[in-house]
Amino acid sequence: MRKIGIDIDGVICIIPNIFRKFLRYRFFRELVRYLIVIPQFRQFYDYYLREVNVEIKRFISYLQENGWEIHIISANYEGYRRELEKWLKRNKIYYDKMFLYSSSTHKNAKDWKAYICKKLNVDYFVDDVSAFVRAVEKKTKTKTILYRRQKFEELIKMIK
Repeated sequence: MRKIGIDIDGVICIIPNIFRKFLRYRFFRELVRYLIVIPQFRQFYDYYLREVNVEIKRFISYLQENGWEIHIISANYEGYRRELEKWLKRNKIYYDKMFLYSSSTHKNAKDWKAYICKKLNVDYFVDDVSAFVRAVEKKTKTKTILYRRQKFEELIKMIK
């Protein structure tokens, strides 16, 4: 059975353009980092700002139909598990297991993602953050896909 690890933010879900424009400014990035830990803001974010990436949803469905083991590997903190599970269920995103970052085991998320990929022995890892992709490439034998809004057909070609 083939295995794949897929990130959530920026891959499975996309942030609407209007919100992304605000995030270009450091002040707004810092503000979001502060607000995201407040449950009411997190709910607002999950319901109104987080959108399903239809290309990745189609890709995941294809993988599931073809017997792949699908692991979500995200730098979201463990404390968000319930909200993320609800969001994934509401949007009908299939996965076998979800792994969320724990700062108690690794000092940074990129080393943690590489560790999880190695531990699970995933064949492919998809992330939109180049630092995470480079860390997985450097520390594992996992093939990586730097996600840049590729279409379903392009993603299929990359895993064949």
